[in-house]
Amino acid sequence: MSDPWEGYEPPPSLLQTLADVVGIVEFDRSDVLHRKLLKTLADLGVGASTGDRISACRFVIAWELRDAAHLAKTGKANYEQAVSKRVLQLTEEARVKGRRIGEGLAKRQAETENFDDRMAFLQQEARATSMRQLLSALEGALENHRTLRADMRAADRAHAQGIGSHS
Repeated sequence: MSDPWEGYEPPPSLLQTLADVVGIVEFDRSDVLHRKLLKTLADLGVGASTGDRISACRFVIAWELRDAAHLAKTGKANYEQAVSKRVLQLTEEARVKGRRIGEGLAKRQAETENFDDRMAFLQQEARATSMRQLLSALEGALENHRTLRADMRAADRAHAQGIGSHS
């Protein structure tokens, strides 16, 4: 199956919306989250309100965060289990050979052997943390949007009642 994103160039206006709403200035077509956010904004269309766009993006990010957090937790558990197993193996191998190995030394060696697994789960943790921060920023943006709309409605009411006009 071919990649539907291959050869696709998003319209500049859509990329600008992505930057304005989410803060993603450099669209990375290899990033699943970027692609899902861009598709969500495109599906909403040009008539969507800022609040609708922010809310929709928050849902997309929340689901991706759920998956990223699960991957990070699973990766960490697998890494820790692999290190523990290797420590036991190293200890047993030393015992069979009539030697002793300190637990700290065995653990350091096991961690070194499983370095790539550690980096993978740390990368997933960092991605999940970034998504949490992005969700928090979007929550602030949505609150600012609501405040601005409330202020505009209050100003419209005041104007309609003649408050602040010079008669």
